[in-house]
Amino acid sequence: MKPLIATVLLVAGGFPFAFLLTRRWLLAGLLAPLVAAVTASLAVIGMLVTEGSLRVWLVAALAAQWVLVAWRLRRPRSPLPYGTWADVLCYVLPLGLPALMVLAPPVQWDAHSIWWTHAAYFVQGGEFARQDMSAFAYHFSHPDYPPLTSAAVAGAWTVLPGFNFGVAQVVSTVLNLSAIGTLAYAVRSVTGRAPVALSRLAAVAVALAAWGTAPYAVAGGYSDQLWAAAVVGAAALLLLGDRPMARPAIPVLLLTVAALSKNEALAPVLAVALLVTLRERRNLRSVWPVWPPVLAGAGWMLFARALGANSDITTHTGVSGLLTGGKGVYDRFPPTLNSLWSAVDILILTAAAVALLGWAALRRRREALGIGSDLWLWSLAVIYAVSLVFVYVTSTGVGLAWYLMTSIDRVTVPIEMLASLSAVCWAVSAVAGGRDPDVGRDQPVDADLASDLPGPRRRLTVKISSAKRSRSTSVARS
Repeated sequence: MKPLIATVLLVAGGFPFAFLLTRRWLLAGLLAPLVAAVTASLAVIGMLVTEGSLRVWLVAALAAQWVLVAWRLRRPRSPLPYGTWADVLCYVLPLGLPALMVLAPPVQWDAHSIWWTHAAYFVQGGEFARQDMSAFAYHFSHPDYPPLTSAAVAGAWTVLPGFNFGVAQVVSTVLNLSAIGTLAYAVRSVTGRAPVALSRLAAVAVALAAWGTAPYAVAGGYSDQLWAAAVVGAAALLLLGDRPMARPAIPVLLLTVAALSKNEALAPVLAVALLVTLRERRNLRSVWPVWPPVLAGAGWMLFARALGANSDITTHTGVSGLLTGGKGVYDRFPPTLNSLWSAVDILILTAAAVALLGWAALRRRREALGIGSDLWLWSLAVIYAVSLVFVYVTSTGVGLAWYLMTSIDRVTVPIEMLASLSAVCWAVSAVAGGRDPDVGRDQPVDADLASDLPGPRRRLTVKISSAKRSRSTSVARS
């Protein structure tokens, strides 16, 4: 019963703000756990700053969310497209069977030693948590990791005391499924001009890739699929979407979730922000919303260091040896590259072959569907892979063989998702690109979307859409 109550609380805690963003009941329920986790993270940060009580800060953060929603909900807003009941059920139901792994006993080592350990000292209050974060004895648990998953678990344990590990595992799993389901929504949005059934199938295919290289982690209390799905979902909306900055709230939420989930996510979050800025270079004033998540991730790292938080990975680094040509550092390159390639070689080769064939034969079909250039995804994958190699090579404080063995399957999940997204977009272009694209019945009219544009562009768009409607009415009457 307690895990069920925790799930209801997690959805309820983020539902008001999620509904404000989506104006769709079921889609808001899908996003709500992510919003609740961000709210809990803000409460934890406030608690650590003031050395106060987590319960007090949770109430304050939730109250602030309600005030914001009450203020902004009065403004008329068109519902997000591709968020109908049928759409959301197509995103969620296929994830149900693999999600049943949550019924396994909560025994995963990293879940206990990292995320749930952090949640346990967060529950004790700010002063207690600061002492544990700076203690040498906790270096093994990476106390410098961002608080999102642990904050959500700590919030559940605050309402349901007893440090129930079943509750912790369910909360972690719901967060992962929420991010994966939102990734499916992002793929559906990007491929929305394709036939409805094909677009939904593409969304499900990319979402199920989350169980590829590390299937045990989704429902095992880990956060790797959480931030991976969040980054890839944001990348899909911002780098492949037809008008990425028209309604940026969902991708910005996803980037914030990723930045506050794990340190490894900061590099791809920064990469997405840079690539979006480059893509929208002719309209730079519109891209500022993608940068606060980068500042949130970097700000947490600085704040954690100021509190004395450190880990066995960052205590002794070989950055200086990398710059000076130290043999002990450069000897780590071959096994790192070999392990990384072994984890994703077949998938990368397949996706690269599909991308090359698509580039040669399907570029115009892809453009007709409004799907952005595939090079953005591959650029993001390369940047992330380089950051991974850098971390493994310079983390000389831990044995490389053990480090690779215990983590390579999980840290390559984002690469797997990006490769899957690339291949799926080309497949959709091949199947649907030669047809007249179907426009979903739930899409808002141009005038509604134009409300997010600057003044002159908004007026022009409204005029064009009005002219289209008038012309369509005349044709229908004749």
